[in-house]
Amino acid sequence: MSEKIQKIYDDMEKLGFSRTESSIYLNCFKFGHSTITEISNRLKLPRTTIHENVERLLQKGLLSENIKNNRRKIIAESPNKLSVLLLNKRIDYEEKLKEIDENTKSLVPELTNRISEFIPNSEQNTEAIIRYYVGERGFKETCQRSLETSENEVLFLSNVQEWRKIYTVDYGKRFYVPERKRRGIFLRSLAIDSEESRFMKSEDSESFRETRILPEWVKFKSTIIITDSEVAIMHLPSKPYKETLISDKDFAEHYRQTYEMYWNLSS
Repeated sequence: MSEKIQKIYDDMEKLGFSRTESSIYLNCFKFGHSTITEISNRLKLPRTTIHENVERLLQKGLLSENIKNNRRKIIAESPNKLSVLLLNKRIDYEEKLKEIDENTKSLVPELTNRISEFIPNSEQNTEAIIRYYVGERGFKETCQRSLETSENEVLFLSNVQEWRKIYTVDYGKRFYVPERKRRGIFLRSLAIDSEESRFMKSEDSESFRETRILPEWVKFKSTIIITDSEVAIMHLPSKPYKETLISDKDFAEHYRQTYEMYWNLSS
């Protein structure tokens, strides 16, 4: 297989097409009107496999069909159709985002209240709970929980250079910071001295936070997030990223006191 053909397969995979789907599309594009049998013979694949993948490509709009004299012919659409497919995906994605936003504002709070009615606070388990996560799922879960378990303030202790490996500027500006500001939750940040942390500090006013730089002798790679009732310790030096989340108010209070000591030593 030539390098150019391989690049086509790779790019189509990025757009969500399987190797078989790509092969069928390219084959039809090359040979023109084709029957299922003709495609099957040229690609040396079972008719059932061709049929299943052709149906998917028809639904995606990259193939069309023409039936004449009881013979079904498959036709490849122009590659320009790919831009239309992406536009449709974008429209679907925006509709899903709209639905998610509406559910977040109305359905989730109502559902939360209804569920809570079945578990009065007096009956809830007050023992400490420890959760372990691996990978980005845990990172997103931890960030979201910091907003759910804080009333007024989140405390953040981090090596920002390491933190940026997983917490991108885009994620912060598009989700975390706007949602935190919407809820009126202030963030205090303690960071190891670096170019990234000083840049972070320069954007404090627009991000509803205050950043202080730790003394030079303080060195670490993990990130710690402290809320009213939880402490998240995120180990980020290398993959797979690991997170430990401890749900316990007394434990959180102990970390808050330690945090305040470092806060007073920082500038």
